[in-house]
Amino acid sequence: YFVLESERKGSIEIGSPVYYCQMKAGQVADFQLSEDGRNFNIRVFVHAPFDRFVYRNTRFWESSGLEMSLDPKGVSLNTESLVSLLIGGIVFDVTRNQAPDIFAPAETLFFLYPNRRAAEETLYTVKRRLLLIFDESVAGLQPGAAVEIRGIPVGQVLDVKLEFDLEKMNIRIPVLIEIYPEQIDPAYAELVSAAEQRQRLDQL
Repeated sequence: YFVLESERKGSIEIGSPVYYCQMKAGQVADFQLSEDGRNFNIRVFVHAPFDRFVYRNTRFWESSGLEMSLDPKGVSLNTESLVSLLIGGIVFDVTRNQAPDIFAPAETLFFLYPNRRAAEETLYTVKRRLLLIFDESVAGLQPGAAVEIRGIPVGQVLDVKLEFDLEKMNIRIPVLIEIYPEQIDPAYAELVSAAEQRQRLDQL
């Protein structure tokens, strides 16, 4: 048994199939709403011998059964099975460019990603939030917009607000952003003290 934490239940039901390499490897045994009501805890059972392929860096994601992608070679379709197309399912695997880690023991907690693309995105262990204050137009800026350094995404916009200062009689726009220092400097997470991390961030 393994436990998957998800922000939504989606189409997952008790008995929904779990796949590995397009082969049925298990099924959903149970799911419950967390005590704070914010997440779902989905309990899955992975049959032998597929349980040997669940590593600590394995990722689980929801499968709608049908995935379509467009690349220079054209349109490609991928489906785990007709069953998952009808009732949904879960897929697990080690993402590309990663070597398997050590085996995950039973009851290991994993995050359930909404789809394959989300599961394959880089997972950052360090996130830092900054509040930026603008006194000019930020037309078109929306939550989810990329924060970039020299054209390379290093974070995202979380929130955009509008504030009116009665004393100064002017308008300012606080913008909350989240950046991933590891995207800028891979050694960032290895810095021992929080002071060193903050100093590096301030320099940037």
